Amino acid sequence: MYPLQPDKVAIQSKQRKELSYNISKFHNSYDKNYNFLSGNLQPKWEWYMIEKNNKVKDNNERFKRDKSRN
Repeated sequence: MYPLQPDKVAIQSKQRKELSYNISKFHNSYDKNYNFLSGNLQPKWEWYMIEKNNKVKDNNERFKRDKSRN
């Protein structure tokens, strides 16, 4: 066990947060640029939302069908 130094720990955690934020920012910008260059102009999260909405619609339809059977 090493002696706990609160200010050092706080500084390290702050640096870690900043680093992870910068990395995620870089990845997001990279994804956008990649999609743009590959001709896929819709960002990934929009595709994800579209797929999610389609799944919800399918489930609703299935639920209605099951209800109508009873």
